[in-house]
Amino acid sequence: MITAKLTAAQKVLAAIPATVAAAKPVGELVGRALVWCGKAVGM
Repeated sequence: MITAKLTAAQKVLAAIPATVAAAKPVGELVGRALVWCGKAVGM
């Protein structure tokens, strides 16, 4: 039981760098879209 939980936690921790790397371009795209939307509505 404990071994399974520790193994699952290890897999989650191992996936974090890839998740962050994938989320960064998305965040940049959203930021650019928000800037564009602000310019489009005259903010």
